[in-house]
Amino acid sequence: FNSEVVARAVYACDSPVISAVGHETDVTITDFAADVRAATPTAAAKMAVPDVEELRIRLRQSRVRIIRALWSCLERKEERLEYLQRSLSAARMYSLTGDFRQRLDHLSDRLDFALAEELRDRRARLDAVCGRLAAVGPRATLQRGYALARSERGLVMAWDDVRPGEEIELILGRGGLRCRVLDCIEEKESGE
Repeated sequence: FNSEVVARAVYACDSPVISAVGHETDVTITDFAADVRAATPTAAAKMAVPDVEELRIRLRQSRVRIIRALWSCLERKEERLEYLQRSLSAARMYSLTGDFRQRLDHLSDRLDFALAEELRDRRARLDAVCGRLAAVGPRATLQRGYALARSERGLVMAWDDVRPGEEIELILGRGGLRCRVLDCIEEKESGE
C-alpha cells in the first residue's frame, strides 16, 4: 500500500475508494490517493454501507417532524378561524371556513404525497445499497468464475492447508465438486 503502482491505481479508480490499511496510527501512500481514509477496516465498512436500522429511524423521525409541523400549522389555522368566527358575519364565516377546509385538504394531500415520496426515496436508496452489497458478496464472486475450496478442517486458504491425497470440496457458482489433491504447489515469491 506504499507502492507508486498501487497509489496510481487507487487515484485512477472510477469508483469511490476508502483506504483503511492497518490501524489508526498507520499511514500509507494510498491514504493520500484514496477518496476517504478510515482509521480501521471496520470503520471503512461502516462508512461504505449505511445502517438499515438507522435509515428506518431517520425515516420515522422525519415522519414525526412532518406530522408535528402539520399539527402546528393546523393549530394556527384553527386559532385564526376562531378569531374570524368571532369577528365576521355568519355568511362570511361560512365562506372562509370553506376556504380553510379546502386548504386543509390540500395540505393533507401534500403531506400524504411528501410522505410517500420520502418513503419511495428511502426504499430506492436501501435497494441500491442492498444491490451493491449483493454484487460484492460471496455468491456474486462465485458467479464470476471463482471457487471456494473446503477441507474437513475448514476453508483452504493456502497450499499448505491440505496434503496430497486429501479430499476437498470446491464450491462453485452453480454446484460443487469433490476433488482429491494430487500435489501441493508452494507459492513462489514475486521476483524469483
